[in-house]
Amino acid sequence: MSYSQAISSLSMHLAAAMALLVLASSSCSTTASLSNDEAAALLRWKASLQNQSQSLLPSWDVGSNQSYCNWTGIACDNTSSVAYIILNNVGLTGTLLSFSFSSFPHLVRFELHNNSFYGSVPAQIGNLSRLYYIDFSKNHFTGKVPSELGSLRNLQCLYLSDNKLSGTIPQELGMSTLVWDLQLSGNNLTGPIPTSILNLTNLTNLYLFSNQLSGPIPQQLGLLRSLKKLRLPLNNLVGSIPHSLGNLSSLTELVLFNNRLSGPIPSELANLTHLQAFLINNNKLTGHLPQNLCLDGSLTTLGASKNNLTGNIPKSLRNCNSLIRVRLENNRLEGNLQEEFGVLPSLDYMDLSYNRFRGKLSEKWGLSKNLTKLVISNNQLTGNIPPDLAAATKLHFLDLSSNHLVGEIPKNLRESGLLFHLNLSNNELSGNIPTEIFGTQSRLQNLDLAANNLTGSIPREIANCENLQNLNLGENRLAGGIPFEIEKLQFLQSLDLGDNNLMGEILSQLGKMPRLEKLNLSHNMLSGSIPSSFGDQPTSLISIDISYNNLKGPLPNTKAFVDVPYEAYRGNNGLCGNQKGLIPCSSPEVRTKTKLVLLVVVPLVGTLFLSLIVVGIFQFLSKRVILKAENEIQVVQNENLFEIWSYDGKIVYENIIEATEDFNEKYCI
Repeated sequence: MSYSQAISSLSMHLAAAMALLVLASSSCSTTASLSNDEAAALLRWKASLQNQSQSLLPSWDVGSNQSYCNWTGIACDNTSSVAYIILNNVGLTGTLLSFSFSSFPHLVRFELHNNSFYGSVPAQIGNLSRLYYIDFSKNHFTGKVPSELGSLRNLQCLYLSDNKLSGTIPQELGMSTLVWDLQLSGNNLTGPIPTSILNLTNLTNLYLFSNQLSGPIPQQLGLLRSLKKLRLPLNNLVGSIPHSLGNLSSLTELVLFNNRLSGPIPSELANLTHLQAFLINNNKLTGHLPQNLCLDGSLTTLGASKNNLTGNIPKSLRNCNSLIRVRLENNRLEGNLQEEFGVLPSLDYMDLSYNRFRGKLSEKWGLSKNLTKLVISNNQLTGNIPPDLAAATKLHFLDLSSNHLVGEIPKNLRESGLLFHLNLSNNELSGNIPTEIFGTQSRLQNLDLAANNLTGSIPREIANCENLQNLNLGENRLAGGIPFEIEKLQFLQSLDLGDNNLMGEILSQLGKMPRLEKLNLSHNMLSGSIPSSFGDQPTSLISIDISYNNLKGPLPNTKAFVDVPYEAYRGNNGLCGNQKGLIPCSSPEVRTKTKLVLLVVVPLVGTLFLSLIVVGIFQFLSKRVILKAENEIQVVQNENLFEIWSYDGKIVYENIIEATEDFNEKYCI
């Protein structure tokens, strides 16, 4: 290279270097300018928030030595531009109206979860082209879901749940084809599910529940092969469940409860081998449950209650070890329950009530060691309650009411020490109420043994159930009195002892129970008056029934008795008061009746007493007359008194005085 060439080359490199310096200087100037703009925009937004909210962001201050990239909830990228605004669970209150979206072109993640933001979501959010994550859930945003969200081609996750958004779901959302998690639940959205969702081929989670969506479930959803969780409950969806949903081989949750879906359950759903949750409760579905619901043992939650389902329990459920929660109540399912289920070791909750199951209760329920709630009421079960049921020691809630169960109540139910609800009513159980179920550590809050054939007395051990709130022993054949120990049940709110053979008086303690609201003592043989404790102090009683007993005296003038209908105290002929059908306690009629009783009873007693006196005097005088006659005969034989005394009247008078003992009252007739 020649000298001139060398000089020329050096000149070119120097020129290039100078150009790079100019460009770098320009870039730094732009970044600095952008940074200043972002900081100012954040401060303007802070100033628009409520005063208390501003105090929650103390680091947002240009006067501090801290860079705005280190302010609370702010993070920057490698160009010192704001890339993340994450202010979840801070407690902020305000709007987005003063938020300058154009000032944050580098923003990729915007999170305001669980605050109190209100107002609309501005359409300018569609200008944040780099945004891939939006979480505005659990706020108070109103207005429509911005259609401009469809412009966010990088958007992957959109969370607008639990706000007050209204209107329809914009079709434009289908243009954000990278979205894999879409959650719009808990709003007031209306209209149909947009068919443009078909374009979201990466969609994994679709949560649209708790809105007012209408129309059918789009058949196109069956084309979203990546879908794992489909939650559409609590809407107004109609029509049938699409058969195409059976193509969603990756689906783990299908949740459609509380809609107005009808028709049979598609048999194709049996192809959902990875299904963990299948919830179709509260619809109008018919037919049978899919047979292979738990074919691979993945199903944990099954809910199909309140439909019109028929047939037997699918065989795949018999030994579905993964099952935790089952709700099939309020259908027309049938079969021998003893054969429908095997041992379910993971089972926590089972409700089969209001169906047509028959057969006996299986002792296998006791082998479900995690079982906390078992409800099989209103079926056609027969036989005894198996004592082995008590082996389910975690059982909290047991309801076997309204069946045809016989025999005695198992004494070992006490072993279910966590039991707080026991309902065995409306069966054919007999024998005494076992005292063993009222253990000293009893947690019972609700006990219903009504409408059986139970005999004996009410156990005094019931006082051990200090947490008892509702006690129903009505419609049995219990005898004896109401045990005074019942006063220890200070949390009792409802007490039903009606339709038994109870005797004695109403306990005064019942009028002092602080939380007692409902009391039924009707159709017994209780006597005496209503205790004054029901009227002496304020009471929580709002409903009372004492009809058809042998009660007497005044009906208390308290709210519970004043507002009570006549049917609640009829059949007690001795009651009085100002209520309908009763004679006022102070009325002339009551006094007349009292006088009439006195006029009848007193003379009768007096007459009886006088009669006894007359009989006594008659017997006494008869003896004296006979004795006197004998004496007179003897005297006459000697000589005549009248002739000797010349009939002296004074002597005769003295004889009368002597005979009546000086006219003593006892000789009065």
